[in-house]
Amino acid sequence: MATFIDNIVKAMDKIVKAEKQKGLLTHYLTDLEIDIEEITYGSQSGINYLWIIKANGCGTWLYDANASGKDYALQSEPDNTTSIYLVSMTGINRGYISRISKADALSYQYDKPKNLIPRRKHTSQVLFDVFPGINIKETKLFCDWRTNPNESVLLKISYNSHSKCVSIEAKREVINPFDYEDESLIERNLRYTLPLSIEMINRLGQANKPTYVEIKNTQQFYAKKRELTQDEYNALMDKPIPV
Repeated sequence: MATFIDNIVKAMDKIVKAEKQKGLLTHYLTDLEIDIEEITYGSQSGINYLWIIKANGCGTWLYDANASGKDYALQSEPDNTTSIYLVSMTGINRGYISRISKADALSYQYDKPKNLIPRRKHTSQVLFDVFPGINIKETKLFCDWRTNPNESVLLKISYNSHSKCVSIEAKREVINPFDYEDESLIERNLRYTLPLSIEMINRLGQANKPTYVEIKNTQQFYAKKRELTQDEYNALMDKPIPV
C-alpha cells in the first residue's frame, strides 16, 4: 500500500539508515545525496520515480519511472528483492512511497504530464539554449566547461560576419574548486571560435552587436542563464575577483 509522505527526503534517509543498520547497504553511501538532490531540486507533482537500494550493498539508483535506463539498473537486482520503491510525487518533496516488485518495476510506465516545466536544467541544455543550432558538445568550449556547484561564467558572444563564425569571450566570474584542485591553475579568461548556424544568426541578429550572458551553476551538472545588458556585463566584469 502506498503511504503518503509529507517529506520524501526524510523518508528516504530513514529507509537508508535502516538498511545500513541491517548491514544491507555498505558502499557508495553518497548515492543518497544525489537522490536527495534530485528530489529537492527536480521533483514536482506528476513525476514518478523508481528508487532502488542495490541488493549488493553498493548504493542506490533513482530514475524517472519511464526512463529506459531503469532496465539496466533493475536487471542486476534479484527477482525477489524487496528494496525497490515507487515514489509518486504530488508536489515538491511530497508524495507516496510504496514497495514494488522487480517485475512490476520493469514494466511500469505512467502518464507523465506533457506540460511539466523542469525546475532545473542540465548544464548542457543551458549551453544548447545559448548556442542554438551548434553541436556544442563537439566544441572546446564544452570540453573546458566546469560544472562545479556555485561557479559562474560571463559570456560575450559576437557574430563575425567576415569569418562567418561566432566569437566568444568567457570569464570565469566565480570559481569554486574541489579539494583536489589548485585554483591558481584554473584559467579565468578564455576565448573561443564556434561554427555558425542559422539559429545562431537569428539569435544574434544582423546588427553585428554582441550579446551578453551569465551562466551560474546551481548544483553540479545543472545551471541557469541570465541575459545581460552591456552595462550589466561591464559592471560584473569590473567587479574584483573574490579571494
